[in-house]
Amino acid sequence: MNDTYHELQVAEKLAARNLPGLFEKLLSLKGHTINQCYTLRWLYAVGGQSILYFAESIEGQPVIIKIALLPYHRPAYMSIESIHQARQRLKKEADLLHDFQGTVLPKFYDLIYDVNPLHSQARGQEVFRQEPYLAMELIQGWTLIEAARIIHQMQRPDYKALELLVWQVVLTATEFFISLSEREHAFLYSDFNPCNVIISTEANRHIRFLDAGSLIPMQADSTIQIPFTPTYVPPEYYEAYNKGEPLWPTPGYVMYTLGKGLWEALTNRQPYIAENPDLSAPNMKEYSLSLQDLIMNLVERQYKNFYELKQTLDAEPTTKEPIKFDLMELLEASRKKITIEAIMKDDVLIVKDDILIEEHSNRTTGLQIPELYRNLSGPIPIIRYSPDARYLAVASQNVVELWDEKALHLIKSLKSPDLAPIVSLDFDTASKYLLTGNTKQAICLWDIDSNSIKWQHKIRS
Repeated sequence: MNDTYHELQVAEKLAARNLPGLFEKLLSLKGHTINQCYTLRWLYAVGGQSILYFAESIEGQPVIIKIALLPYHRPAYMSIESIHQARQRLKKEADLLHDFQGTVLPKFYDLIYDVNPLHSQARGQEVFRQEPYLAMELIQGWTLIEAARIIHQMQRPDYKALELLVWQVVLTATEFFISLSEREHAFLYSDFNPCNVIISTEANRHIRFLDAGSLIPMQADSTIQIPFTPTYVPPEYYEAYNKGEPLWPTPGYVMYTLGKGLWEALTNRQPYIAENPDLSAPNMKEYSLSLQDLIMNLVERQYKNFYELKQTLDAEPTTKEPIKFDLMELLEASRKKITIEAIMKDDVLIVKDDILIEEHSNRTTGLQIPELYRNLSGPIPIIRYSPDARYLAVASQNVVELWDEKALHLIKSLKSPDLAPIVSLDFDTASKYLLTGNTKQAICLWDIDSNSIKWQHKIRS
């Protein structure tokens, strides 16, 4: 497991949320032992309301430890009430995980109360010594979005494999949603998104779901804060939330988030907040008409309930078609092959060990990709295409070159403060900032317009 990769991902997300300083505080918990049972090894992920650490039990078993996400770097912004509310949410999630043992959710191991060094003892012994730590199963595998990107980045994307995978995700999700709705106290899974779905390495359960904190009662409850990811919710829900008048999710809402999340996986395109996905996206033509119709009906909320969706799936032969290939072997082999990919409208440039192994012409400009390749300076570790289609970012040693996407000419260069080669980069969703990471584990957040570094951090090994 790549600890540096996970910590870089956490750093990027916290930087995007404008939380400078929090990352360093969270890193300081590495090595902390909880009640002589679990030792935190590294930061694993960050959610909307919690922080996840990879940890080991005293017997050496790998586990995930979850704690409440709070502005620990700004104690003045944390009231005692907000601390208690965050802890109560985690306690409730632990109860739900315990109640839903044996489902597609992670296994519940323990809820332990112990010291949290991120709090000052000046806040009192209860705050300092009664931090809840949720210990749960570490599900090995890839998130749905990671698996989809691996397939999209193949020299010849295996759309058939991705379609079969998506059908399995839809079927598993629908059966899970129905089981939630049939309980004595019915629930909804309010935050379906591709990062909450794991393509597991388990032989008998390929599809797993994360985040029991996304479970909410079917009936509206004004005391509960609805977990959601803005990118995937229906436009009217996002607008209502911004007005301070949140709407309670329905089965139609859940199916919309399912459709939009699967559309992202199928098209390899980032959906926009408060906008319906483009169902005419070129990549959608690579899939069967029945799958295209399914995504359209989910997004347009044509199914009255989960049972109606299940009837559609039962009538679809593809859902009964066994996956005749080793999915894990396919994903792992493809991941190892892919060193770099650059998506330029319908054109793909793939470079491995600095050798051009596939080329296509750019239909927009008529410029041949080999010509662009010759114009790029130095070896190319990674390339990114900006979400607003303005830039092509190319990392070469310790420099990032920003190219005009349409004219394909160099606009500007951003030089890293040290000489270490850049090995990762990505844009924010508005294409205003660029985040880079290098081999010395230094992270820089660049303001593209001003060419300036807005934030820097070096991960301690």
